[in-house]
Amino acid sequence: MFLHPEMLSALATERQHELVAENDRRHLLTAARRIRRANRAHRSH
Repeated sequence: MFLHPEMLSALATERQHELVAENDRRHLLTAARRIRRANRAHRSH
């Protein structure tokens, strides 16, 4: 199967965006979890 270079480039760029978005989502979830944990610990004292 042959792909045009620009098609290959577009696919690579798309994949890169997916990875970045996935990474951002994971980072946000981790940050949110950390904040929630901090709030819970703060409230219990």
